[in-house]
Amino acid sequence: MPSAAQASAEHGGGPAGQPAADPTPDLRRRLTYLMLFRVALITLVLGATTVLYWLSDADLAGASSLLLYGIIGTTYLLTIVYVAALRTLRQLSRLAHIQLAADLVIASLLVHITGGAQSAYTFFFPLTIIGAATVCSRNATIWIALAAALLFILVGLLTWAGLMPTPAGMSVRPRDVSAID
Repeated sequence: MPSAAQASAEHGGGPAGQPAADPTPDLRRRLTYLMLFRVALITLVLGATTVLYWLSDADLAGASSLLLYGIIGTTYLLTIVYVAALRTLRQLSRLAHIQLAADLVIASLLVHITGGAQSAYTFFFPLTIIGAATVCSRNATIWIALAAALLFILVGLLTWAGLMPTPAGMSVRPRDVSAID
């Protein structure tokens, strides 16, 4: 026969018949920190990109520059949407999954347009996995990690196969390198 504490825990209560703590405020706080980290990181990317383009006399109105600034602007816009959703949604785990999926798409685009597998921004994939570990379950984090690996491999392979345009600034085109080289 289960003890009173076990029976209470099985029905959502805490120890000794106390109600279980609501995980929502903790998840809300962790999502807030994730969004703040995202804004700080994308601001650093914006600053670094602007300085690098300025120092190299690159065309800030070129297609790759505009695409990069578009990704940065979209990230800011999505964060504003996430803040509004954080205040109104009750299913915060769904919001966390949406944010992390969007982060993976943004990381994939950013990595592709800044050099593919040679990009300086490949670290966005592991950062997304770390973000998942802070706001999601272990299983969801594993799925995010698998998706990050798959997207990174796809960006590299599709570029190598010539199915995606070669990124600007790539020093060696992937399809020019053989397995023997």
